[in-house]
Amino acid sequence: MLKVSSAEFHKHLGHYQDLALNQAVAITRNGRDRQVLTLDDFTDADVAAMEATRASEASKAFDDELTQ
Repeated sequence: MLKVSSAEFHKHLGHYQDLALNQAVAITRNGRDRQVLTLDDFTDADVAAMEATRASEASKAFDDELTQ
């Protein structure tokens, strides 16, 4: 199970939602598990919406931030 702080989860919500499609993601606060997301937490419509989402061309201006 992947563990991530609530602050990190908040900053990269979509990323961790995508990861939760394949594995459990535990959200921690002060080092303790607070919430665990799994595929069962998402409806079929949620999954379809995430799969269909594409970043706009304008978002390429921020690609360099992904490597930091």
